[in-house]
Amino acid sequence: MPERRRTDRGAMVEALVRVDNVLLDTGADVNVVSRGVMDALAAKGASVAVATHDKPRQIYPYGADAAPLEMRRSVKFTSVTLETACGPLTLRGLQAWVDDTSSLIELIISRPVMEVLGFSVDDLLVGARQQNAEWDVSPQAGQSQTSMARIQRLMADGRESDEPQLDESDGMECATPAVERPTGDGRDEERRKMKEEAVLGILMSKVADAQARGLTAEEPARLESLLSRHVDVFRDDLGNDPPVKVEPLKVRVKPDSKPVKCGMRRYPPAHLEYMREHVAALEANGMVYKNNRATWAAAPRIVPKRDAGVLRMTIDSRPINACTEPMPWPMPNLDSAMACLVGTKAYFTLDWTKGYWQLPLHADSQEFFSFMTPFGVCTPTRVLMGQTDAVAYCQSVVHQMFGELLFRGLLAWLDDLLGSAKSVASLFDLLDQVLATCAEFGLKLSPKKCHFYLAEAEWCGKIISAAGVTHSPRRIQGLIDLALPTTAADLQQFVCATNWMRASIPDYNKLIDPLRRLLDVAVKAAGSSKKKALARVALSLVGWSQDHAACFEDVKSALVNIVPLSHPRSDMEVCVFTDASVKFWGAVATQIPSEDLSLPLEDQRHEPRHSSAGHLPALASAGRSWRKKRTL
Repeated sequence: MPERRRTDRGAMVEALVRVDNVLLDTGADVNVVSRGVMDALAAKGASVAVATHDKPRQIYPYGADAAPLEMRRSVKFTSVTLETACGPLTLRGLQAWVDDTSSLIELIISRPVMEVLGFSVDDLLVGARQQNAEWDVSPQAGQSQTSMARIQRLMADGRESDEPQLDESDGMECATPAVERPTGDGRDEERRKMKEEAVLGILMSKVADAQARGLTAEEPARLESLLSRHVDVFRDDLGNDPPVKVEPLKVRVKPDSKPVKCGMRRYPPAHLEYMREHVAALEANGMVYKNNRATWAAAPRIVPKRDAGVLRMTIDSRPINACTEPMPWPMPNLDSAMACLVGTKAYFTLDWTKGYWQLPLHADSQEFFSFMTPFGVCTPTRVLMGQTDAVAYCQSVVHQMFGELLFRGLLAWLDDLLGSAKSVASLFDLLDQVLATCAEFGLKLSPKKCHFYLAEAEWCGKIISAAGVTHSPRRIQGLIDLALPTTAADLQQFVCATNWMRASIPDYNKLIDPLRRLLDVAVKAAGSSKKKALARVALSLVGWSQDHAACFEDVKSALVNIVPLSHPRSDMEVCVFTDASVKFWGAVATQIPSEDLSLPLEDQRHEPRHSSAGHLPALASAGRSWRKKRTL
């Protein structure tokens, strides 16, 4: 049977089930879908047209000695949507035979369908001949390939390199910013003024929003004056502004590291044209420079954005990351940071324009992050989002710029800033200081993403107000709307997302435990905890049952009743309640007015502060490890 080659991207069947293992098979006469996909559709309650045939359809795998597969079921899908670089491609009425021997999540699309879409073997061969008259298609050492497999490999080589595909869950997908290329026609200053006027218009609309939220008397006029004075701090898009005025990031490379240089990838014409224009714009704005003598070079990849027809370029930073000594820098503890909000009533939120691309990269480190294009090797002068030190360096820059203000009204998580105060006047005093600091260091803020007066602010996924802290209803609703997971990747996403909210969910560890244990089994089966590996593991194969479905719904019910947490107050008494069972422990902290201490428990006015829970075997294991270290 021909070697299976998956597409770069997956497919959605009936807009419900994601299939990562999609094969466009020139050797297949019929479409084939695995039982795993059908089971996943059934688990989500999908109704599809399935027919059972008295006479089975025999599918002959490639090879004279291969035994035929008998398939007795066929299905007609309403929609199968393939992901492409130019946006989704939907196939209506796709008919497929069901392989009931396979519980994997797989789909094979046949040659006849490919021909309907415009595929032609003759066009493929003509295109290959136009590039080269001879091709080396010999198998790699230790591999045995059929002639059909070699043809498929030739097709795949035209689409992608043999390098491993970038897993977005790794956090190494470094997107380059969209920038305009200076025209040099003498009108650049005119365009700059037009952009400044556009930014000022956005800021004035933000003043109107703030007034609608409750600003009174002279407050809107003061905010308008403040923003007009600092208008140069704001940029809707990055241009040829210099980087932030801080010490550049200098990367420490591990001893004996050897330069890594990728091979040249092939790109379709549309991607080539986009890359040519985009790299030229980056170069014209001083964000990259041509460096064909670079000894390091990573592979850029062109991927579609959410907006149809819009592309972006990403750079794979994994080769240099593997050779980097990480930079130490502490990230703020969000729970502790919330203690700084006690008594506050007014807030603002600020966001950098294009984040890390405002941060300078040391000249000695720039070559490490070079990338290879068909037009030459380019070297960036700014920090890439996915590089090892990016997060720690960004947080260190925040402390360098705003150190005197941090935890004194200003909180910062990377490029997201939260300002808080007990009055609007104090809030605007703080905002003036922050914007003056931005001007001093050359930091640019996004006018569209900033809010200058809020009675209730969303920051780091939490809703903050004078009443306390809770989680964003939008995030909670997104989790509640999730259908039952069908793959281990779906389950991992749900467990990780709810874990972020555990402090507001009493008995969270006990509640989530069945799903966590099933996820551990799936990780062992996949041999990896990466999203891409887990997406290939159907939960039905690792023990998913009705008990897990009930647990999933119980966790979602707990999200509906999530407990808002109060700001800690020094004038109130803290109460701690604990409990434990054979397997779990739990604790809840509340605060009450001092005068309530003499009242019966049911009459006390408890305000939730925090809840925590854990698995006793894990705690015991940690204790044994601690005692062992103490003994040594």
